[in-house]
Amino acid sequence: MRSLLLRSLLVALLIGPLVTFVSAVVSVRTTVQYVPGLSEDEIKSFDNRTVSDLEAFMQSRAVKFTRYQWLRESIGEAHFWKGIARGSLWHFVGIFLGCLVVGSLERRPNLPQQSTTSN
Repeated sequence: MRSLLLRSLLVALLIGPLVTFVSAVVSVRTTVQYVPGLSEDEIKSFDNRTVSDLEAFMQSRAVKFTRYQWLRESIGEAHFWKGIARGSLWHFVGIFLGCLVVGSLERRPNLPQQSTTSN
């Protein structure tokens, strides 16, 4: 039983974060970053203007990123890895419990097969 727990834990620790990382990368579409960043004073200056003025201003600073560019930028940031760690918790629990269930079902003693032949 101890080896089943340890193997299930190892598999869950390896596969859980990997599944979360892959799903995070696959789910990213084209992202937008504003260069230079918006200051609080700039945002407050648009309180009395129309929404179309704000949209035009935002579009003038928008820089689109592809998935690869986003990944290259995000991989060095701590909040990216914290999000992966938080997201992998559910995958870890699910994989761990799944391994325990499958392992315990495989360890059950084989039931003797009954012969259905008639004499």
